Amino acid sequence: MYRRRGSLLVVVVIALTVGACGDSGYEYVENDDAGLYFRVPDTWSVVPVDTTDEAIPETLLQSEQWVRLLDRSADPGLANLQAVLPAEPVGLASVSTVATNTERDALDYVVLRSMALGGEDDPLALASTPDSGVDLVSIADVTTDEGLRGERIVFTVTQDDGGLVTFDQTAMVNPLTTEIYRLFLKCESHCYEANRGEIDDIVDSWTIEQED
Repeated sequence: MYRRRGSLLVVVVIALTVGACGDSGYEYVENDDAGLYFRVPDTWSVVPVDTTDEAIPETLLQSEQWVRLLDRSADPGLANLQAVLPAEPVGLASVSTVATNTERDALDYVVLRSMALGGEDDPLALASTPDSGVDLVSIADVTTDEGLRGERIVFTVTQDDGGLVTFDQTAMVNPLTTEIYRLFLKCESHCYEANRGEIDDIVDSWTIEQED
């Protein structure tokens, strides 16, 4: 069975970003520099992640410069992201720069999908591998009028104890393949289905607007 490896040592600055707008029921999150905007139900927490700490492993955050933890737990924190079977939806929204031409040349949809599993394996390939413990729920291309492109993939991973966790990732690159925009969420599979409406609402609000 597939299981993520390695401990995740992280530092979180616990603070909410972008205050909720009135009584809309949502918190609106934005990164003006990247042209990224989305909304999260106000029952969730949006927590800035300190990406400058040397203890943060590259397999978790790679080269993301802007990262927000999204957590529906009453006690939000990256410990929930580390959990094998999170009881509440948890994940990351991030924007990262493709640092070198070599990385840019190698960046394809396989690389984007692999980010959902810490950069180790392509979940789509695992889903077609017998006894991998990975099953594909759905996959769809995502594009914008400005030329951004990527995929949303949803899949389940069976743990060694039989527990089932659902992963949901939307990962996109800009037309020049210099920026990666990623929305990653996971939850124990019954939890995922119970909160699917809110998760889809977050994904559907994911908007990237770039100037010419």
